[in-house]
Amino acid sequence: MQKDMRNLGFESEFDFAYCLGNSFGYFNRQGTKDFFGSVAKALKPGGRFLLETGIAAESLLPNLDERNWIRIDDILMLIENQYLVEDSCLKTTYSFLKEGRRVETAISYHFVFSVGEISDMLRAVGLEPTSYSSGTDLEAYEVGSNDLLLVAEKGDSR
Repeated sequence: MQKDMRNLGFESEFDFAYCLGNSFGYFNRQGTKDFFGSVAKALKPGGRFLLETGIAAESLLPNLDERNWIRIDDILMLIENQYLVEDSCLKTTYSFLKEGRRVETAISYHFVFSVGEISDMLRAVGLEPTSYSSGTDLEAYEVGSNDLLLVAEKGDSR
């Protein structure tokens, strides 16, 4: 089954929902708030939502490499990052080279939000953030942490 994550179509059916890895940041502020609203609607009262991402502003910006090379067998992949300040968006260009020649190029965009913005959007749809950590070891999240693990809980009133 495929669904638009901004309109999942479920109502009070789940105890738990999650969004992991690079599955976050596809939408601007309104689209992200719509996604969170769809998750909130799908959760039962008291249900929890886990967001895991490395693209929160506090994680991404202090560690952002403009350029990175990765070798996979005989293919080189060049990753070029450009932070678009006016849009709070990360533009990433992936170039694949084989035998010194570019064979393919792809571009992705991820919208970047601060932890405060994410928390505000969650609260606006009835999900109260209850914990922030930097990984499965549950260490405190801070500026420069590689990943944000945020848990939010749906109140009884929505």
